[in-house]
Amino acid sequence: MNFHIHQPIWTIGIFWGSTLPKMGFLREMKGLAKLSFILLMTFNAHSQHFGEVNIAILSAQLAHSDQAVFPMWKNGKMYYVDSTTNKTLIAQGFDVAYPFFKKAALVKEKGKFAVIDKKGTFLLPPQYDEVDVAPFDHESHLVILNRDMIFDLNKGQQASYYLRDEEPEMIESNQFPVGNDSNGLSKDIHGADLVAYDSILTRGADFTIAKIHGKISVLGNQGNTITNEYFEDAIFSFSMYTGLAHPTFGLKQNGVWSYFKNGKIILKSRHHCISFGTLLPNSIGIIMKRNMHWILFEDGKISKKSYDFISENGLVGIRKNNVYVLKSDGSGQRYYHHKQ
Repeated sequence: MNFHIHQPIWTIGIFWGSTLPKMGFLREMKGLAKLSFILLMTFNAHSQHFGEVNIAILSAQLAHSDQAVFPMWKNGKMYYVDSTTNKTLIAQGFDVAYPFFKKAALVKEKGKFAVIDKKGTFLLPPQYDEVDVAPFDHESHLVILNRDMIFDLNKGQQASYYLRDEEPEMIESNQFPVGNDSNGLSKDIHGADLVAYDSILTRGADFTIAKIHGKISVLGNQGNTITNEYFEDAIFSFSMYTGLAHPTFGLKQNGVWSYFKNGKIILKSRHHCISFGTLLPNSIGIIMKRNMHWILFEDGKISKKSYDFISENGLVGIRKNNVYVLKSDGSGQRYYHHKQ
């Protein structure tokens, strides 16, 4: 029995059985205990670079930026164009141009970061060596330059501070409803028996994935059974900030993955998602096929194009020397070309 957890910073794999599956540099190992835990540290999301582009910042900002303006690669530079007409809006090109927000955008020129307004005027000159954004995607309009300059791209002005107390409160995960006894027997508010479970794998806002009699099943967060099926594998993503599982997850039985969203089954497929959280309309998650990444959609189809890499939210793809912004069908519009 295998179940794998994917999140932006840490990837935890928990494998059931006497051997480990072959995963990258991991070789098959025998004679392990029945339950083996492996903690794999992936790269920090805010250190992903491809050429001059910070992929983590690009993918975070794309989800919340001005969709009417698009940065496009032309003749070795990036220019801001009208998303509908492709008309160039700012005459000057940049080495890297990040998405525009209401008032401003982050750019990079000759190795230095700067901020411009929609006329191309520098609000902050190209003199900053380092850049980051606020840790939550919906706050990616807040850019932090050289670790101490905070600029609000929505307001077009410097921010004096960043209100960290506005961040979502951490939510305890893997806690079943109050009323479980020591045997894992859940009680409703009247004390009636609901479902006896062996252990809980994870919990979402509306569901709990639990192991019952050695098999995996899905329960409502009040202990009620969502499906009468039992499964041998589970894969889910969770937020490192809230501790809750993403509303989309997969359960496998007899070689077929059943994909759920908000506790309801939406697709049965042989495609194996490696992560969830994609923001493209009607998408389920990211799959790997022939060593390439694709988007899986709710109708069972996969994206028209494949990529060497797709960002966690499914908005950015890399193929060969190019960075693409993904469209609703998974095809890409070229954003940047890396000269090697």
